[in-house]
Amino acid sequence: MQIIDPETKNLVSGASRILEHVTDINRVKPELIASTIELNTDVCANIEMVRCELSDRLRSLLALCDELG
Repeated sequence: MQIIDPETKNLVSGASRILEHVTDINRVKPELIASTIELNTDVCANIEMVRCELSDRLRSLLALCDELG
């Protein structure tokens, strides 16, 4: 996931600030680039499970980003 400033639409180095507040550190991880966060799933039996897990994690991450501004 790329971290983008909502006003300027530029990439921002916000991964560390966001990750400080993430509770599921096994599924949301930093990348080498400071403006990127990786979302992971457990091993899934099918694509629908992958879609569900990633959707849930993304919703949670977006809510956290909204809280942090």
